[in-house]
Amino acid sequence: MHHYLYLLRPTRPDMLRAGLSDHEAECISQHTCYLDDLCLAGKVTLFGRTTADDAQAFAMVLVMTGIESEARAIMQADPVVAGGVMVAELYPFRITGMRGMKV
Repeated sequence: MHHYLYLLRPTRPDMLRAGLSDHEAECISQHTCYLDDLCLAGKVTLFGRTTADDAQAFAMVLVMTGIESEARAIMQADPVVAGGVMVAELYPFRITGMRGMKV
């Protein structure tokens, strides 16, 4: 089964070094709650970000659906995307290995 992964990149990469604006901090707080809720609902398997604080920094979200429109709706409703704090790209994704998963 295919799933979807979306990559997030900050629209203002300097926010990782210079600090967050109030708007950025609020969107990121809402983003974390949003994804926690989706994890509890079984729609998101994992999410996280690199520890880089430069232009190479990115975050990712693995959405557990094979339906592109559903994955795209989840991505677009993400508060950091809707709030313009991050730009997102959606990719079809196939899990080929995972702890507890037989291949």
